[in-house]
Amino acid sequence: MTRKSLRQTTWLILLMLLLAVVTVMPVAAQGPDEGDVSVQVVDFAAFLWNPASTSVSRGDGTVVQKLDVQGASEISGLTLSIGYSASVVSPQDVRPGDLLPGTRGVDYFFVVQTGGGGLACGGDASFSVNIVYFDPTVTINGSGSLIDIVWRSDADAAIGDVADICLDGATSLVTDNGGFPGPVLTDVLGDITVTPPSIFTFQIGLGRRQECRLGRECSARRPLYRC
Repeated sequence: MTRKSLRQTTWLILLMLLLAVVTVMPVAAQGPDEGDVSVQVVDFAAFLWNPASTSVSRGDGTVVQKLDVQGASEISGLTLSIGYSASVVSPQDVRPGDLLPGTRGVDYFFVVQTGGGGLACGGDASFSVNIVYFDPTVTINGSGSLIDIVWRSDADAAIGDVADICLDGATSLVTDNGGFPGPVLTDVLGDITVTPPSIFTFQIGLGRRQECRLGRECSARRPLYRC
């Protein structure tokens, strides 16, 4: 190949590269089409029970316990696996928490599946909650309650029995608006203790008040009522 033909070939290659760059650059410079949704980075600081330890009255008493998230960012979907001690308490109702934007059934799915077995985090029974938003531009952000659980004490539970409550990190999941998983969750532990029915506490309080009215000394060992 002569020097002249080599020079011509080199210029031809450079010209083709230049045309390729000019063709690609405008396309790359264009933003997403209107209506396109970019995948967001999902994150959170912590999950926790609110309160972590609570009590419920014996004999079909109820108590509300919330599963909170702190520092949530761009969460579009959740799978929450909850373990509990079925011989002590059971979930009577599971409701959306205050942090969830929108309306259940309109803006997001909220599906509760009961009848699960024990989980690695604790308990001998479980249920799961699945939350998925229809609109990928709507996400969960901030701190607050994700789900509110109404626990009912078992009729056969004894005073002093303690139910283990836990969020199982291994089987729970948070996702972004593309369905991709976010940071791994860890186990979150709580408990519920069975206490005497409130009517008994009320009656004991009345008894202490009558003692005080009769001028009897109030013992510091009986703190239900202070004279």
